[in-house]
Amino acid sequence: MSPIIPAALTILLAQATLPASDPNAFYDRAGRRDPFQRYTLPPITSKCVGRAECQHVADIQLQGTIRTARGYIGMFSAAGHTFLLRPGQAVLDGEVVSIGENDATFRENISEPTAVTPFKIVTKSLRLANK
Repeated sequence: MSPIIPAALTILLAQATLPASDPNAFYDRAGRRDPFQRYTLPPITSKCVGRAECQHVADIQLQGTIRTARGYIGMFSAAGHTFLLRPGQAVLDGEVVSIGENDATFRENISEPTAVTPFKIVTKSLRLANK
């Protein structure tokens, strides 16, 4: 009986015998992603325009806040359009977490599956003029 050598060990042994400067040396991915390349998902795109659901968190600017009996509503602008958002409403790559008197907080989805968390917290603030 001959010993069975796992395929991964065979590949490692074959690579170990080739010098690094050999032009014939290659890495056979065999359908797997390269572990030395940063892996990101393609960016989220949308064909709609003018609605909040079509805007990326990075493109949205806080223009003002409106106080109501149920809390704050944010007035935002992006791509030449203005819209109102409440906490919990979704945008293209995230959602509104909270809206305060002078700021709004978003949860932006990250397109990198190897990140510790699948989102990052982004806060947009009003630029108040000093009087």
